[in-house]
Amino acid sequence: MRIIFNEVKKILNVKSIFVLCMISFVMYYMFISSEINLFPSRGDEAIYTIAKEVIKQKGNHLEDEDLGYLKNLELNFKKEADNYLKENEYAKDLGVDSYDKFQEFNSNLKGEVKKLDELSNNISFKEIEESLSKIRSMGYFIDNFENKDNNSYIESGAQKDRLTEINKTKVNNDILPWFIFDNYNSFIINTTLLVLVSIIFILGPIFTKDEVVNMEVLQYTTRRGRRLYKDKIAAALISAFIMVTLELSILFTLFLTRQNTVELFYNSNINSCFKYGANWFDLTLIQYIILSIIIVYTLAFALALIISYVSRKSHRYITFTGISLLIVISLSKIITSNTIMLGIGSIDTPQFLVFGFISAMLLIGVVSLEVRYKKEKLLDIF
Repeated sequence: MRIIFNEVKKILNVKSIFVLCMISFVMYYMFISSEINLFPSRGDEAIYTIAKEVIKQKGNHLEDEDLGYLKNLELNFKKEADNYLKENEYAKDLGVDSYDKFQEFNSNLKGEVKKLDELSNNISFKEIEESLSKIRSMGYFIDNFENKDNNSYIESGAQKDRLTEINKTKVNNDILPWFIFDNYNSFIINTTLLVLVSIIFILGPIFTKDEVVNMEVLQYTTRRGRRLYKDKIAAALISAFIMVTLELSILFTLFLTRQNTVELFYNSNINSCFKYGANWFDLTLIQYIILSIIIVYTLAFALALIISYVSRKSHRYITFTGISLLIVISLSKIITSNTIMLGIGSIDTPQFLVFGFISAMLLIGVVSLEVRYKKEKLLDIF
C-alpha cells in the first residue's frame, strides 16, 4: 500500500493539481457556468414558477381530473390580464378591454406594427407581461396534458409497448418541464467532458514519464519492480476516483444550491408528458441524477484503464499527446451525441446502448492491461 500511496502522490503532485485547476476553471466558464447561472431562461421563467406552485398544491403527480384544475388556473390568469386591460385608458379607447380582445386585436392587425407598438407602449407591460406569460405557459401545460397519451409517432413494437405501459401506469402525469431535464442533461454532459479531459491530462504521464528517463532499467531488474505495473494501475484508479469526486462535489454543490433550484422536481418521473420523449426506465429525477453520476464514475475508471495502457505503449510524450487528442475528440463526439449521456434510457435509442458502450470501454481497458501485464512479466529490457 505504501508504494501505491507514493504513486498516487506522484500523480497528484503540485504541478498536476495546478494543471487540473486550470483545466477545470477554463472548462467551467466556457461550458458549465451558463447551465448553472442562466436557469431558467427568460422564456421559461413563467413555466418554472407555475410548475413549482402546482407541485406545492397538488404534489408531483397530477390525476386525470386535474385537467380542470389547470384550466381554472388559466382562467384566473386571463382574469388578471382582463383587469389590467380594463384599467388602461388607451386599451379601452381601442376596445381592447379583455385578454381575448387583445389577442383578436393582435391577430387582426395584419402587419400594422405601428398600432401594436402604440398599444404595447401605452399598456404597462411590466404589469401585464407576467399575466400574458402565465397564460401562454398554461397553454403549454394544458396541451401537453390533453395529448399525453398520443403515441402515433412511434413505429417500433417495443416502443409502442413501452408507451402503452407508461400511459397505463400514469407516470406521465408527473410534473417535469422539459427545460429542467434538458438543463440537467447539458450540465452533466459538460461535467463528464471535464472529468474525462482531466483524467487524460493528469494520468497520461503515469508510464510515459518513467520510460522517457529509462526508469524501467532499474525497476525491471527485480521481481518486485515488475509488479510495480499493477501498483501504478491501482494508483491511477485511486487518483481518478479522487479527481472525479472533487470535481463532482464542487460542481454539484454549485448546481444544486443555485438560486433557482430543482429540488421540488426530484420525485417527478422522467417520463413526464411535460418533457420531450419517453424513457425505457421508470426513474424519478433524483434517481436519474444518481444513475448519471454512477455512469460518470464508471466512464472515468474505464478511461483511466485505457489511458494507462496508452501511456505504457507510448515511448515519447509527443506520441502520447497525439493519441490523447484523438481520444479527447472521439469521446467528445460520443458524449455530446444524442445516444450516450443525452440518451440514458431514451426510448429513441436501444434500451441498453449506454450500458453496452460503458461495458465495452471497461472490457477494452481491462483486457488490454491484462494482456500487457503478461508481457511485462517476460519483458526483456536489455
